Amino acid sequence: MAARPVDKDALIKRVLLALGLPPEYDQEGEDQSSGQIDIVYESCLDRCLSLHDWSFAKRTVKLTRLSETPDNGWQYAFQLPGNRIEAPQRVLRSVQTPNDINRHFTIEEDHLFTSCPDCYVVINLATAPSEWGVAFRAAFEVALKAYLAIPLLQDERMQKEQHQLAFGTPSEKGRGGLINSAIAQDLANSPRQSNLYENDPLTSAHGSDGSTSPFDGPWNHWGR
Repeated sequence: MAARPVDKDALIKRVLLALGLPPEYDQEGEDQSSGQIDIVYESCLDRCLSLHDWSFAKRTVKLTRLSETPDNGWQYAFQLPGNRIEAPQRVLRSVQTPNDINRHFTIEEDHLFTSCPDCYVVINLATAPSEWGVAFRAAFEVALKAYLAIPLLQDERMQKEQHQLAFGTPSEKGRGGLINSAIAQDLANSPRQSNLYENDPLTSAHGSDGSTSPFDGPWNHWGR
């Protein structure tokens, strides 16, 4: 019998059982408990997703071009995905020639502006739990236990224990514990980065402070 995909509802119920609570959660419910769990769930998920460039979240997306010509000097405006986790990692003119990187653009609010009529981005998007890596999902469940320990149980000791198990000690700055193991596994299972972008300013730039952010340097069009 095939395993049932893990969705948000099933994941939360598993965490509630692990906390010693009845698995009473309704994603569509209007009760106070479900609403409180939803808020905590999203906060915990945002933190876990922000700690690494997770391969399961990476997508190449063609952006939707808006019909109106922008009034900020650019020729075209494109809508960025609403479920994006961070800013795009790559902006491309075409997926057929992925080394044809668009370096001339700016991002304002939920829109990307450029003078190219077509625009693709490599970007991390929020995905369903069924698409997560197994190690990430295990780490997230422990992290969610920590996040829910005080609101549901008023148990500070459990909160501290589960938080350290998920994220490590304070000296590890949130990247230890099970999250660190998940990051290591994700890196090991991901194909090595090709040198396609080796000479691309977006990836090889060094800022004045020595940083290697892809958006530092004289080709920064982010309007900082």
